[in-house]
Amino acid sequence: MEEKKQELVSHPDHYKWLKDKIGVEPYKICELFNFNIGNCLKYLFRAGKKLYNNKDSRESYIVDLQKAREYIDFELDRCYNEIYKINIEGSVADKKIVL
Repeated sequence: MEEKKQELVSHPDHYKWLKDKIGVEPYKICELFNFNIGNCLKYLFRAGKKLYNNKDSRESYIVDLQKAREYIDFELDRCYNEIYKINIEGSVADKKIVL
């Protein structure tokens, strides 16, 4: 039982496919990027592989894509703020910004 619990934490099935395919743990790829991009990749890697409560595989796929998009928006907000000194309230996705 303890071994199965550890596997759910360290090597969940929704990431196993990638390690089997390319021989690298997904978190090792995500570590190469900043927090926002790493999390975006994490959700893209597992899209369609992890099932959420009360959701079928197609709905779960959409949830992970939405989460990935949210982290892209966070990264865009960070970049706009850092590069252009624009402090944007809310998400960049909701704004039309001309640079």
